[in-house]
Parts: sequence; structure tokens; C-alpha cells
Amino acid sequence: MGKLRKGLAKELNEMKSIDKKEDIMINVVVKKDHVTDKSDYPCLKIANTGRIVLFTGIKTGYQLVGDDYYGFLYYATDWCEGEFEPYTGTLELSNNMT
Repeated sequence: MGKLRKGLAKELNEMKSIDKKEDIMINVVVKKDHVTDKSDYPCLKIANTGRIVLFTGIKTGYQLVGDDYYGFLYYATDWCEGEFEPYTGTLELSNNMT
């Protein structure tokens, strides 16, 4: 599940972070299976804190799971990739219809 089609990285780079919690209508289900040493971009990586980032390039990507301070789809170009390992579990995205 760690692989995305190459064109998606460009589409995600054009997205903006969602700043307000009430704007978020996405449920994220995390199922950690195992990790691997291989890492190409785009790829999913997880930190020991549970933060999951979709890396679109070196030190660049979107937070998918993490703390509420930065929020869903927070984009940064200075992620400390050494704090992450490749994530090969499953992320399930769905609309929150409540």
C-alpha cells in the first residue's frame, strides 16, 4: 500500500493544508503490518510517535496521521526523515458522513 501512482504526487503538492478541524471530513484507519528497508518516492513513512507522512520527495510531504497542532494534510519541506521508517500497513480514507 506504500506506493501511489506517480502523477498523484503532483496533485498532492498543489493541495493546501486544512487548518480548521471542523473542515475535516475524513476518517483514517491505521493498520500496521510490517516495515521494509526499501524507500522510493512517493512513499508512506511512520515515526515512533505514530505520525504518518506521505513523502513526495526528500524531506518533503504531507502529514496524514499525527498531532492536532499541524492537522491533516499539513505540508512541509523539512521533515526529519531519519525519524521515520517505511510504512507498509494500510491507511483507509473515507468521508465522515456524520
